[in-house]
Amino acid sequence: MKRVIGVAGDVITCCDSRGRIMVNGTPLNESDYISPQQTCNGPMTTTCAWTAGPVPDGHIFVMGDNRDNSADSTVHMCSGSDPACVPGDEYVDTDLVVGRVFALVWPRDRVTILHRPATFSRVKDPGE
Repeated sequence: MKRVIGVAGDVITCCDSRGRIMVNGTPLNESDYISPQQTCNGPMTTTCAWTAGPVPDGHIFVMGDNRDNSADSTVHMCSGSDPACVPGDEYVDTDLVVGRVFALVWPRDRVTILHRPATFSRVKDPGE
């Protein structure tokens, strides 16, 4: 299960001066749902200085909430001179999305209905 960070046209950047992931230049406040990070809210499997996008039509850019241990879009980004890397593999085809998480049911003491985090409502549309 992964969180959608960017949709078609979005540009995702890691990170601003406070270590926050940015979408279309807007920093995300992800403190309510990601695991605590050391220096930035990006994964530690790559550096905290990367840009992805614009996300192609029909695709999304996803990240796990446990950024240090998540096989998300950032793991598939090309870095350096890796000849095995295929540019564009970091984006997930929307045809592969099978559902939307709407509730947390385990453990029982954390049962809750989930909503879109408010931080995404501040993200500008691509090109704004």
